[in-house]
Amino acid sequence: MQNAQEVVDEEVARRTFAGHAVPEDLKPAFDRHRANLVQLAMSLETAGKDSNTIRNLVGDLMKTYEDDLLVLIEARL
Repeated sequence: MQNAQEVVDEEVARRTFAGHAVPEDLKPAFDRHRANLVQLAMSLETAGKDSNTIRNLVGDLMKTYEDDLLVLIEARL
């Protein structure tokens, strides 16, 4: 079973934000969001959830965040 940090790292790596880099001024918010995902994943892991369940939840949350971030990035173009 993968640990929570590995699951979040893999899900974050899968997200490319449609080829856009995260703007420097948004990186602190992105990093906070990622840290929150790690804490959530660790709590789920402690609660006995398997890595696939954690991966699905983290992936869904990343997709939501990706959509919001893309709106901000595209508004700047």
